[in-house]
Amino acid sequence: LGESKAQEPSAPPEPAERLNATETGQVLTSLNTTELYAYHLELVKDLPPAVPIPADAQKAQDFQEQVRAAMRRYLKFPEPRAAVEGAVEGHSSDWGLAVEKGRLLVEDGIYVPYSFYTAPEGVEGHISRPTVLVLHERGLSAVAAQGPWMNRMAQLGMNTLAIDVRATGETSVAPSRDDGDPYDAMLLGSEASFARKTLNVGLNLFGGRVFDALRALEYLRTRWDVVHERISLVGIGRGALWALYASALDGKVEHTVLLRGLGTYKALVERLRNNHHFSLYLPGALREFDLPHVAACVAPRRLTLLNTVDQ
Repeated sequence: LGESKAQEPSAPPEPAERLNATETGQVLTSLNTTELYAYHLELVKDLPPAVPIPADAQKAQDFQEQVRAAMRRYLKFPEPRAAVEGAVEGHSSDWGLAVEKGRLLVEDGIYVPYSFYTAPEGVEGHISRPTVLVLHERGLSAVAAQGPWMNRMAQLGMNTLAIDVRATGETSVAPSRDDGDPYDAMLLGSEASFARKTLNVGLNLFGGRVFDALRALEYLRTRWDVVHERISLVGIGRGALWALYASALDGKVEHTVLLRGLGTYKALVERLRNNHHFSLYLPGALREFDLPHVAACVAPRRLTLLNTVDQ
């Protein structure tokens, strides 16, 4: 052939009627089918199951225990082998408050960074105070930026503990492909990928984060500078759901405040798309309960919902 190149002969395109797998070329119109999303809506129509209003206090308590048992099955908590350990790594001051920085060993090999804020006179005078545990979706650095708020807490005679639950803040997953479209990063980014991997091994990231919050509450009840009966929880953004579950399961939190938290799982499954991170999903839970049922497990203690959001 020398330097000449073989040319592939052109072929005419096949006619549409020959390529069609059905008479019309559309499964939806030819086979009397329905769209996948419409089928999905039919499946979730009756979820969660209807729950009768408890007739008395005892039935209300029984209902709470049933929901808590279901929550634990889906959260898939590890079994803690020892009491939570706190290691102090340094002291500083910020916004006029004394700051203790350290980490909590919540389970074998897993540490949770923390910052504990208190008025200086509390340190010098060995004063025990009511304390609020703050769970922010962006971690303790986001709490550290709220100086006026923490000063107000100190003026009201309260300490503040902020933590980075696992895979947030200082322990966040190293980004690999989160520099694209924000919606794609939420669904397919590093944290979403990590959340899927935990599901692959029979665990879930959401449950691990709630576990970290519960262990932080345990830790607070070991400190001399905390009034153990006066511990409150504040959850912000995704942290609102971590706080809600922790309060429902702990049973001793005095007051829980949720800011910009998701109101119901039902809102997620009734829409084709939503703006909530994959790490909030608790696969299968809606078969037995929704978030209002979790909220009912906080009763009769105080629960405040601020700017609750939908899908």
